[in-house]
Amino acid sequence: FHAIVCGSFTYWCLTLAPAVACAAFLLFARERVRKKSQLKHELGYPPFAKGDIDWTKNTDKYLCLMAGAGVSAGLLGIGGGMVQSPLMLEMGMLPQVQRATSATMILFTASSAALQFLAAGAFP
Repeated sequence: FHAIVCGSFTYWCLTLAPAVACAAFLLFARERVRKKSQLKHELGYPPFAKGDIDWTKNTDKYLCLMAGAGVSAGLLGIGGGMVQSPLMLEMGMLPQVQRATSATMILFTASSAALQFLAAGAFP
């Protein structure tokens, strides 16, 4: 990596590749849950349980907000779960599910920060 010049085409490709991969995964996952939700409606699935999210085009705004919240949390150095918790409650998630999801996101954020300190040799 030492031969890559800052600002070069290769530099920008390597810098933007993770963001493009995340966006592609987000779109793939969105289509998958939307199709599953649509299939439940077509098959006359019993009413959704309390706290289940009915993924429609209206819920796309939450995906954009969640992605923005995740980027903001990463830039500010706080756990993504802290930022996204209110959005999950707004979507209608059960508080127990929201807390577990939030704790899992914070676990990954804290673990990645600890690994960065370990790799830099700054871990006590």
